[in-house]
Amino acid sequence: MEESGFAVSALPAFGNTNVAIFVGAHPDDVEIGAAGTVSWLTSKGWIVWFLILTTEENAAVGGTRKLEAVAAAEMLGVPPNQVLFADLPDTRLVCNGASVKKVRELIRSHSIDADVVFTHTRADSHKDHREANEIVTAAFRERPILGFAVVNSLVRSRVDDTAFRARVFVDISDMYESKMAALSCHVSQAPRILKPQIHALSSEYGEAIGADLGEAFDLLVQEGTSAERLRLVAEINQSAFNSFWSMILKDRKLIILHAEPVWRRMRDGGWQSDRDREGIGSLYRAFNDYWHGRIPVEDQSCRTPGVEDYLDAYDVLLSGGAVSNAITREYFNHFRGIRYVIDYSMPNYTDIRIYDRVKAATIRAEYDIREGVGKKNVTRDVGILTIMPNPMNREKALIGCMGIHGYGSLACFKYLSHPPLVRELQEWIQPPLLDHGHQLLVYYDVNNNRAVAHADSHHSFEL
Repeated sequence: MEESGFAVSALPAFGNTNVAIFVGAHPDDVEIGAAGTVSWLTSKGWIVWFLILTTEENAAVGGTRKLEAVAAAEMLGVPPNQVLFADLPDTRLVCNGASVKKVRELIRSHSIDADVVFTHTRADSHKDHREANEIVTAAFRERPILGFAVVNSLVRSRVDDTAFRARVFVDISDMYESKMAALSCHVSQAPRILKPQIHALSSEYGEAIGADLGEAFDLLVQEGTSAERLRLVAEINQSAFNSFWSMILKDRKLIILHAEPVWRRMRDGGWQSDRDREGIGSLYRAFNDYWHGRIPVEDQSCRTPGVEDYLDAYDVLLSGGAVSNAITREYFNHFRGIRYVIDYSMPNYTDIRIYDRVKAATIRAEYDIREGVGKKNVTRDVGILTIMPNPMNREKALIGCMGIHGYGSLACFKYLSHPPLVRELQEWIQPPLLDHGHQLLVYYDVNNNRAVAHADSHHSFEL
């Protein structure tokens, strides 16, 4: 079993031919962790099943909770005949041959051929929840398994690999009322359903994808899982970061060719010159936090011997403008269709600016001049964010994060790394992303640490 990356192209029909099953250890677990996703899938025409593994020993209590579970499922668009109960013992759930056999028999007897399986994350402090994860893993072979978090017992941080690491996100902003209505059906559990904490967690996951409210899942891919089912998971995933980079990379490697400082007789200001490296670090962290597979990024200096060969063989990201990145200076600035380039004066790389070839205009950074000292600090920088087919290999992508200074490059990286900004970027650059080239100017307010792209600067071009 392993985590896996996948592309979002050539997806199968996303609707009533698709089947999902949500497996909870107890009635109300699915609703706490994934009710918004259930509601969203049923609204898209998915066939959704519930499977509740345990029943309480007290028959009256157990019966009440079953009725509550059926009512909650109906609130989310799941009919009563698609809510199943395994009747395994509450608080004593164990993954063994008997429990796995019971689940398999239920699935077989109802002819459930699930494309995607949802259950508890194994990063949970509740033993029944962890056992549920093990049972599902054993009972559902060759299926992607998405693990949801129950806020009461979520394990966020551990030294081993069992901490919760969200990889799939669903925007439930429009489904949250349905989620709350479903939870309200569990009247017997009202004191134990922590609605403020559920809302706080939903807000946290929503922020991760640039939405108001969200639900998040870790991802386990078992050997033999088909590409079609993995693509369905990609369709479910509403992380702007994942969808953007999946459309560009399609399971390929991204080579970052980073800038190297050039020798200058004197510097104009006292600000740090390593903002490009800070931007690269933010992109690495975003892949680590959100990507659904191995991090596909490799970092190389623009001065690496034979570095030009990377342009022919890989998707490439150029970090830094023409002053500090030789590939930007010698290749990028000479490609056809480019509107914005970094220009400068010699000697000593002075008067660095952006030149707009369409308007024959110059765009400069803004500075705070220190009177009597002869130095200046940048207060507002500008970067050129470029996304285009690689002219050296049209099957690959060429991306540019090129600032007048390092802050401008950092601003571009923010639009490629921070999910709300990636979502904003996608509003301007519609898929398929590489049918044309795109450039945007991104401004960076140094004092407020804020990056803002100007939509009216968007330039679409053909090579």
